[in-house]
Amino acid sequence: MTERHFLLDPELTFGEGTVVSEPIVSESKPDFLVKVERQTKPVYPLIVKSVLHPELELRGPEEFIVSSLRKCFYADEKTVNHEVIYRRLVFGKILPFCLNLQDGYAIQAKGITVFCNVFGSKAVFLWASTGRDQDGEKIVPFAFGANGTVNQVVIGWAKMNQNWNGGQCITPLHCEQ
Repeated sequence: MTERHFLLDPELTFGEGTVVSEPIVSESKPDFLVKVERQTKPVYPLIVKSVLHPELELRGPEEFIVSSLRKCFYADEKTVNHEVIYRRLVFGKILPFCLNLQDGYAIQAKGITVFCNVFGSKAVFLWASTGRDQDGEKIVPFAFGANGTVNQVVIGWAKMNQNWNGGQCITPLHCEQ
């Protein structure tokens, strides 16, 4: 079983030396085929007290090429508020095409080389698994490539009321949209 790392404080994810700033170049060609187990609901960390869209927990293709995901960037926005993005996804009926926690776990299992080749140093948001924490606040999972002692893909959780640098965020979509 793959060891999963969770960070509860999203500010830690963008501290000095914790995010890979350049894609890692591998001597062998990376395998971009991601296989997702869609039969059972994903395991959530203790911080998640409820899931806002349980109908999306098992949704999505059983396999996909991670490099072929449609990527929505926010580089033109200086800061990105999670609640604003979430509302755009819900009201635009795009949320069902967003990645969920199962997709994040499957991408995490592919390793840091594949992640950095596809997403670089961006935080990849898994909007379909948005939930609420113990205080009732909305939280969203995201994956990122962490180097240093961890040197792997880590799943973190961010509160919706936080603002991020738009150039650090990405929302991948399954291409069936």
